[in-house]
Amino acid sequence: MIYSYEDVIFKYKNNYKLLISIYIIYIMDTLFKITAVLGALAWMPQIIKWIVSWLRKPKLNIICDNEAQVGYIAFGSVLNVNLSFISKHKSSLVENMELIIKDNNNSTYNLNWAWYGETYYELKAPFASATMGKQQKAIAFVSYRDALVEKLVGFHSVYFREKKKELINKINQLIENQKYTGNINVDTIKQSSEYIDLMRLCDDSIIWKKGSYTASCKVYIAGNKSPFIYNFKFSLTETDISNLKSNIKLAKLIIEKSYFPDENKIEDNWLWASPTIEKL
Repeated sequence: MIYSYEDVIFKYKNNYKLLISIYIIYIMDTLFKITAVLGALAWMPQIIKWIVSWLRKPKLNIICDNEAQVGYIAFGSVLNVNLSFISKHKSSLVENMELIIKDNNNSTYNLNWAWYGETYYELKAPFASATMGKQQKAIAFVSYRDALVEKLVGFHSVYFREKKKELINKINQLIENQKYTGNINVDTIKQSSEYIDLMRLCDDSIIWKKGSYTASCKVYIAGNKSPFIYNFKFSLTETDISNLKSNIKLAKLIIEKSYFPDENKIEDNWLWASPTIEKL
């Protein structure tokens, strides 16, 4: 049977020594409980801080270079730009990026994140310079908390990539069928509708025209459904378009050499436009 302090005091109210001992034990027990509560309360701010930090989502700040690389290469219409990322509250895992571009006629083009590069260091001499870095396929990277992360990001045309992949698969199937018969006829392949469509794709898929463009760069991080967005604008001149269209011939030649190689080497000296970027 369990007695309360009040029951014990009433039962032994005539035994003063015992009552004094009970009071001392009671006081020590009360002080111990108060100390335990105060100790727990001392940890409360830190515990609250941990909970808030765990529940708080990261915020990604995006900083864009003031110049972009606009081009047309064997991967279709592309845009490369230097981006810097600063993650607030906690580190962020950048899982995907996309670029939505609109021209003067409100035509919309989707470019997907294809690759990123980073520079380790740059050596400069009086008459030359060299940059050490790497470029790799877009998968993901970490933007650490309160640390500046700089990446050269490459975006490629979604339509060109998907259409080119579809036509290349058909051409490869045509070649495999010819291998099965034991005779690969180059003229038959070049005259096939699939190969002609592939060459026509190179001619018709360039999205760049003279005029102004608005762009929306959407960056997706793990744990966030909504992307972080950086909006900007740029313009292309008649000279820019002329240079970019001259790349079409080289793009077609590279595709042709991938199917019908010869001893002649190709120098992929692409011409680029470098428009100034303005934040919106």
